[in-house]
Amino acid sequence: LGVEKRTLEMALKNYIMKVTFVKKDGTEREMYCTRNLQFHPEYEKKTDKVRNLPEHLLSVVDVDLNEWRMINVDTVKSALFCAPASEFKK
Repeated sequence: LGVEKRTLEMALKNYIMKVTFVKKDGTEREMYCTRNLQFHPEYEKKTDKVRNLPEHLLSVVDVDLNEWRMINVDTVKSALFCAPASEFKK
């Protein structure tokens, strides 16, 4: 698909998206996800360490599990807009 990380990142700030990608183990996964602040799960920071992600990884919130997940943008097969995050009901 050739999705650019910045494009996907910006879209996920405002929308819930259905993203299909290939996981590290080679299996395909579909996930409804976002980066919208209203969906960020509670998180207790345990250290002061700042995590620098490799350029091909994007952290998102899986809205079905309400947990943080990583997407390898190099393996994204499709990214579909589902709903504006402001209209999505958890």
